[in-house]
Amino acid sequence: MSRLRPWMIASLFAGSLGCIGEIGSPLPGDEPEPPGSTAGDFTTSPGLRRLTRVEYKNTIKSLLAIDVDTDTLGKELLIKGHSQISGAQKTGYDDVDRYYELGAEIAAAAAPAVLSETGCSDSPCLETFADGFLTLAFRREPSVSVKAEYMALFAAPDAGETLDEQLETFLAAVLSSPHFLYRKEIGVPIADSTFRELDGYEVAARMSYLVWQTTPDQELLAAAKNGSLDLPNGRAEQLERMLESDLARQGARAFVFDWLGLFDNHMQDKAPLVLEGTSAELPANATQSLELTIDDVLFGAPGGGQLAELLRTDGLYANAEIADLLLLDGAPTDGFERLTVDTKHRRGVLTHPLVIAAHSKEGGASPFPLGKFIYENMLCETIPPPPPSIPKVEEPTEGQTLREELEAITSADGCSGCHSRISPPGFAFLPFDPIGRYLPTDKAGRPWDTKGELIVPDQAETAPFDGVSELSVVLADSQVVTHCAAKRLFRWSYGRFEQDGADDEAVAALQAVADSSETAAFELIRAVVSDPKFSRVLVK
Repeated sequence: MSRLRPWMIASLFAGSLGCIGEIGSPLPGDEPEPPGSTAGDFTTSPGLRRLTRVEYKNTIKSLLAIDVDTDTLGKELLIKGHSQISGAQKTGYDDVDRYYELGAEIAAAAAPAVLSETGCSDSPCLETFADGFLTLAFRREPSVSVKAEYMALFAAPDAGETLDEQLETFLAAVLSSPHFLYRKEIGVPIADSTFRELDGYEVAARMSYLVWQTTPDQELLAAAKNGSLDLPNGRAEQLERMLESDLARQGARAFVFDWLGLFDNHMQDKAPLVLEGTSAELPANATQSLELTIDDVLFGAPGGGQLAELLRTDGLYANAEIADLLLLDGAPTDGFERLTVDTKHRRGVLTHPLVIAAHSKEGGASPFPLGKFIYENMLCETIPPPPPSIPKVEEPTEGQTLREELEAITSADGCSGCHSRISPPGFAFLPFDPIGRYLPTDKAGRPWDTKGELIVPDQAETAPFDGVSELSVVLADSQVVTHCAAKRLFRWSYGRFEQDGADDEAVAALQAVADSSETAAFELIRAVVSDPKFSRVLVK
């Protein structure tokens, strides 16, 4: 597209929403977590939440029925293993270009289909379409001045001569706009409060991206307009409708993927020897396998399932390749089916290939990254980074197992504090290769030693286990894991970490619901949305 360029669109809308990020900052995902950063750095809202790659992809599909590849967009910056911390996401000049180019590609692909579907043959007809599209894309009715700016694009000298070109220009501008790329959570001041009250449209967007991971539909926007989302019972009414939609599955999947630290598909990153015998479709097959497993656990029964059941389930969806990889009986000849795993060695999502691949090296055993993942994602305990100089792990000496060598290396005072925690759960994963194959013995033909004890935060007694299957049950039954899952859902919902004092009551209430419902996913979502603070934003 060679008409309106990024700088033209930027200058046109520079004042329409205010600052959209830090110009010239590193790309999200291209820089490490800030040195010495703590959760306290991100306990308030910046007022704007940029769409994540998943949210962007889902929103484009909802608006224009187009599947888009978002790999060209900058990755979300992860803070303490969370991808939804809005204050951490920065926007630089390169990001502006990336969003514009992708928006232009989408506009070029969508314009002919829109013209065909609407049957428009003149500008007045297109403007009628554009009016409704702006409301859906911006997640609110635009102001008179904003609407006029976008409508003027149809008659702009550089918009193109044909109706198709003019529509393409309009769509590219909308998809490059901060009104589209950012979810506004600004609100209005509340007297003598550190919170601000969100308007109905801001609440609608918060609900929609929490439950559906996409833009609000017309019914939700209508509820925002008539004020029914201002009160918990109004939100509850809409929520029940939303939970019955198939879109709720993509919302649940996104939260579980964040919980499991699945920010990228690492199946294709493994060493050639590890991937030998697999197909190029393995990464996509593994993703679909986990998504269907999540759907089965959380949506397979009336009223929804429990997050904890994801850790203890003996069912896993597999096609022929996944079944072969995991040595499962009854492999389907076509598509995916639910198969039962041997729970002596494998259980729940922690032993799923996609999860193991996300926290494993390219080749060889990875007990320490996996153990760190268990503590940080399942138990909400921060594990500090390793020291700069780490001894190289050689092949174990004759008669010595890999576990014995690693225990010897990490027994020193400078290492034992962390490794007494992360090593035991990590060693439970020793029998699995980097893509989740189960290997019953080590290279010397010796059975793996997978026994250990989990040091549970704030509890005097440790929890013994033998192997990852028992470890998964220990975690599923742990109140600490239950409370951690609730805390992560709070952070996911609000795009920030909890602030001492301001959020104690809300977090404790959510954890109480997690206890009483045994982490029932629908009940937890209901508790979040019905909380009076769901319609508020903490600004200081």
